[in-house]
Amino acid sequence: SKNVIVSLAPNFAIHRHFVIQDMPRKYWKQAIPLQARKYIHYPFEHGVYDYYVYPFFANLSKTKRLGIVFSLTSKRIVNLLESGFKSLGLNLISVETSPFSIYRLFSQTDKENVQEKGCIYSNFTETNGQFLFAINNVPVLMREVEIQRSLGLRNRLEINNSMDFISKQLEKNPFEDIAVISDDGDFWAPIVENDVKRNVRIWKISDIFGFKVEGFAEIAAIGACLKFINTKVPDVDLYKRNRSSEEEIRGTLTIWKLAAMIFGLFLLWTCYVQVSTFLIGAKLKAQQSSSAGRVTDFRGLSSEQIENKVSAMSSDVKTLSTLMHPVSYTEKLSALPGLLPDDMWLSSLSINYPYSTKSFKEKNNLSLAGVVSSLKGTEKDLAIGNAFRIIMDNAPKMADICKGQAKIDYAFAEGEKTISKKDLVVGMKFTLRCEKESE
Repeated sequence: SKNVIVSLAPNFAIHRHFVIQDMPRKYWKQAIPLQARKYIHYPFEHGVYDYYVYPFFANLSKTKRLGIVFSLTSKRIVNLLESGFKSLGLNLISVETSPFSIYRLFSQTDKENVQEKGCIYSNFTETNGQFLFAINNVPVLMREVEIQRSLGLRNRLEINNSMDFISKQLEKNPFEDIAVISDDGDFWAPIVENDVKRNVRIWKISDIFGFKVEGFAEIAAIGACLKFINTKVPDVDLYKRNRSSEEEIRGTLTIWKLAAMIFGLFLLWTCYVQVSTFLIGAKLKAQQSSSAGRVTDFRGLSSEQIENKVSAMSSDVKTLSTLMHPVSYTEKLSALPGLLPDDMWLSSLSINYPYSTKSFKEKNNLSLAGVVSSLKGTEKDLAIGNAFRIIMDNAPKMADICKGQAKIDYAFAEGEKTISKKDLVVGMKFTLRCEKESE
């Protein structure tokens, strides 16, 4: 492979951990570099940087905070690396600080490491003690001190001071696992225990590789090769030019997912339209076959001709209905004697029932004429006549022609104006009519 990943030693890069108050993600790009200037005294305009953010809850202040791991190096270093590898025919794809590379190898090979626990890895060379502090798969601090094997317990490792520094930032001591990884761990483990006042386990990393690993520099070189294999460790990169960023990859995947979803919906809609069209076509064919005999009457006609023909057919239906279902006057005539008051006499009865097929707005007429004579005066006669009108209005047998339609008119009887010496009126002539338009 011609791809190259570079892990920068502490002499060529800055790796810092600090804590800020919680804030929305949209403010990180401005706020985090501004806060980093307080802890990193380097002109940012001449450097390149990247950072990783993880949230946590501060137990003492009872607030949510953001932990920041910030990496920075010079632009000149990155440019020299790029041009140097290019001249060799190699492709630079990533530049990161060594704490990320070192911890990536530890997290890949240490089976006893628990992600939720803070861990301290200790390595000892002939002259230096090297310590890496990690929390939740994030390397937050790396320290190196001078040592002398001959001093034994009198060596000042200063691990406890570094633990206190991180604990103050997080408002708790997160480190529960402490491991010595060097081949002479049996010698150095008691010294580390004396400094941290905790149990220390021995995990010889050379047993995994089959050869002796001298220091963190070799471990960083091996861990850098795992950058795209072990994805548990954050991808804090100072280059990222010849590869897509995580945001670009996520954005591309999201676009493809949306396109696939839209295409799937389009296919479903197309299937729905096809099935609906097929069902409607089958229904139309069935209806056409079932009504073929009726539709032939309208074939070749315009819409206006069809409308006139339908209107004529409707008129024929009304004519037949009228002729076949006439108003039954037999029942009315048979019921009339029972409805007539005792002091009323009929002199004539007329019925008018139109059978015209041209006009259905003519009226069905029932007309009764006679005399009211109660021998008790005009007012009584009028009252009897009005009572008869109300009876005709409400009679069930007369309902289809007289309900709400009965009207009565009066006139003095002619020819016989007196029946005694008192010269009383003989009676009142009346005419009662019921009229209802044909339907």
